[in-house]
Amino acid sequence: MNGPGPNSGSGPSGATGNAGPYSHISINEFPAAPQYYFELRHFLEHHQERNAQSISQQRQNARDKLTRLSKLQFQELSTDVYDEMSRRQSNNPEEPFLAVRDDFHPKRNQARQKLATLPKNRFKDLAADVFFELEVRFPVLLEVSQRIEAAADHEQEVQRQFMQDQQQIQQQQQQQQQQQQQMHPPAPAPKQPMSPNRGEFAPDNASNAGSINFQSLDALMADLGNLMVKDPGSGNHSANADALRAEYESKYQSLTKSISTLEGKLQAEREQNNALQDRLEDLSQSNAELENALRTARDDYTRLDQDFRSQQRLAQEVQQEAERIVSQLKEARAENDQLRQAHDRDQQVIRELQARLRQLEEQGGRSSTSLGNRESGARGGAGDVGAIAEEKLNAFRDAVDGLIRSAGSDNRTDVLVAMKNIVFACKTITEDVEAREADPSSLTVHQREDLVACKTQLTAALTTLMTAAKAHATGAGGYNSASDLENAAENLSDIIYSIADLIGVRSGGAQGPADSSQSAGSNGLYASPPQSSHNNTSNGQGQQQQQAMDLDTLRGFLEQQTDAIVQAIQSLLNSMRTNSFDNEFLDTVHQIHSVVYSLNAQCRASFSQYPVAPQSGQPIRGPGFDILDKLLASNDELAQYADQIVRNPELKPSKQRLASASYEVAKFTKELVGLLEG
Repeated sequence: MNGPGPNSGSGPSGATGNAGPYSHISINEFPAAPQYYFELRHFLEHHQERNAQSISQQRQNARDKLTRLSKLQFQELSTDVYDEMSRRQSNNPEEPFLAVRDDFHPKRNQARQKLATLPKNRFKDLAADVFFELEVRFPVLLEVSQRIEAAADHEQEVQRQFMQDQQQIQQQQQQQQQQQQQMHPPAPAPKQPMSPNRGEFAPDNASNAGSINFQSLDALMADLGNLMVKDPGSGNHSANADALRAEYESKYQSLTKSISTLEGKLQAEREQNNALQDRLEDLSQSNAELENALRTARDDYTRLDQDFRSQQRLAQEVQQEAERIVSQLKEARAENDQLRQAHDRDQQVIRELQARLRQLEEQGGRSSTSLGNRESGARGGAGDVGAIAEEKLNAFRDAVDGLIRSAGSDNRTDVLVAMKNIVFACKTITEDVEAREADPSSLTVHQREDLVACKTQLTAALTTLMTAAKAHATGAGGYNSASDLENAAENLSDIIYSIADLIGVRSGGAQGPADSSQSAGSNGLYASPPQSSHNNTSNGQGQQQQQAMDLDTLRGFLEQQTDAIVQAIQSLLNSMRTNSFDNEFLDTVHQIHSVVYSLNAQCRASFSQYPVAPQSGQPIRGPGFDILDKLLASNDELAQYADQIVRNPELKPSKQRLASASYEVAKFTKELVGLLEG
């Protein structure tokens, strides 16, 4: 069977539309597959490997490669092999290889032309591999092929049985003719009788041996009857003729019945074949629908799988975030417990120090007596026209007493908090001093010279006191650190009261220039000292000049101040929870406020001298000043909201804002520590 040429038909590359065993087979994804399959089947009819159950490993590897081809690649290969098979079957000398097609890629045209160089056996092996892969990919082709083969085998069996019956009839006719010839020798050149409805009866004609029909049988029996009627022989001849005729009639009826049965079976097989073809069409349509459903299911599965993976990632992120929050809560709870224990210890220390202070006051302690005498002298000499407010001297005295009490505490770092109160008190006093200096007529030249000398001594004494406080807090001062701290505090007190003697002290009812300016710029409980410029640690408005620390020392200092601020904020929050806005609440706010401003001055001085980290080279000055600005703003808000709460304890928004400001103060203080650690 010669297949169509590569340039004919309407298929992918010349597939014909002629009717054939594949005319009712529909494969949507590869319409030409049935034609390729059945024509390759005919081409490989006598090829030993078409249906080979056992093939070599090399041949198996080649078939495995075809299995891994995509749909498009396999369709192109099938088309190329089919076109080459058609070219070889056409045996056209003017077409030594497949012609180049403009709609194909150049490399594919080269591969198609190389197919002509394959030997006959090699090409049939390739065709057998493609034929086998068509059966694997489209099982419906194999099912149709098996049914066609079964029908063909059945039809051949029917034909074989029919031929055997014809041969038996011919043998019987020949035997009857031989018997008649023996009984009645033939007349010379007799003619066979003719019938208008049938042709001559020529039993000895070899050409009719394989094509005998039922009309010939009717003629044979009619002639035999005529012979028996015209035979002048004895009665035995008539009886034999009747028996022979009865035998022929019986065989004729049997043969007719057998043929009818075979025709019925053949008709039934044809109807069954038509039913199978209809079933095959239904199965092909169902297969296409199932493929579409499978494709849709795969798309849905892919989408659902992506959604599931996305939800898994989201769940993992949420779980990790929850674990992180739980861990932070545990750390916060542990830190809260530690702060509460530290607060209890501090309260116990404060009670002990208060008892000790009362004991010292009863015994006429040196420090308190000295400060009291100096304070009395200052008030007595100045009256109500002095420059320094009396409450500022009282605050300085309380700060010094607090420093002396802290020096006897088991927690050495308490002196640093008390030291900040002293610095803040000194700052407020120097504001009044500078306000008096700004008045040209308030001081004589001699007084101004003495005041400048006292201010220089004040700076030196304050630096000495800070050094002694740091040595006591870190344990570097040894056993005499407490004594050195008290001596430095007494020296600073002498200088402060010398300045008070020089420019006078005003009572609480009078208000000088310094108090007027401070009251105008105050938020409520506390007036915020002027913030230093980023380029200078002292702006000439009363900001206390600080001695710069190296970054390692500053980091330790900040850690201590952070702990002190956190403890104070914890005490502040406890007071808010219990609605206890008493003197202890105000002292706590004052402590936080003063520590923050002292910390600000120290950091600005250190950041100005060390603008970058020596090891990492990361800038510190710019980011540090930004954090300090935010810290001071939060500190001012804390004082403002504390003042509002004292005035109206039932004002809930102020409590919430105070808690938020406290949190901001602690956060920015920790950011300063983190900046130095980075």
